[in-house]
Amino acid sequence: MGDSYVIHTPTISSKQSPKKTKKKKRGGSKKKMTTEQTMAFKSVSEWVYLDQASSPAATAASCVVDDFGVQKTLGKGGEKVVFELHSHSKCSDGFLSPSKLVERAHGNGVKVLALTDHDTMSGIPEALEAARRFGIKIIPGVEISTIFQPRGES
Repeated sequence: MGDSYVIHTPTISSKQSPKKTKKKKRGGSKKKMTTEQTMAFKSVSEWVYLDQASSPAATAASCVVDDFGVQKTLGKGGEKVVFELHSHSKCSDGFLSPSKLVERAHGNGVKVLALTDHDTMSGIPEALEAARRFGIKIIPGVEISTIFQPRGES
């Protein structure tokens, strides 16, 4: 794309002429992923789509440019790989059951969901079962509550 210009025309007297000012583009330049980023992205994508059959058409990777101007390869079939790495179910302080949480995540395009309830992993089996039905991956997690007490104090 070429440079874009805006002609700024304040009140022009007979001795003034319109000024051309260069308008800054948003988003910066498009950067390609480094070799390490490409390898990591490929590895994660393969893990995410491990259970899905691959066909020559599905393996053809296409690219997009993300919100930061970085070129990224999409998953198999041109899908965007979306991660949600912090979620809670009603097993702790969430509002949805683990299966409903997985269903909602799937509806929002999430491919990898971490269930990280507070002080319990009791929702993980239900989340794993639902994830199998919806074809997404679950990362089991837990947030552990702690109480800080400096050394030497009782």
